[in-house]
Amino acid sequence: MATKEWEIRHAQAVANPGLREVGLVSLLEGWERYGEKHFVLHGSMIGADCVLGPAWETIGESLLILLNGDLGRLDGGLLDSRIRQAAQRNGATLE
Repeated sequence: MATKEWEIRHAQAVANPGLREVGLVSLLEGWERYGEKHFVLHGSMIGADCVLGPAWETIGESLLILLNGDLGRLDGGLLDSRIRQAAQRNGATLE
């Protein structure tokens, strides 16, 4: 549960993104869903797919680069961790 002011701001931005946050939040959530749905539909992690896996990893690496931009109320450290954990859950490795 978020207790620090920055954690509360981050949680609010994820739950109800404003103009500065909506693009990144949407990209991240879509990327995560794509990996999750791949497993549901195909019974294997997207990281193991020799065609889609590298493309999905590239998107994850690009999301990490986007953390250098304007994040609004989002916390870059929390997003970095979320992206890397999602990659790991889906059998992918990010640079």
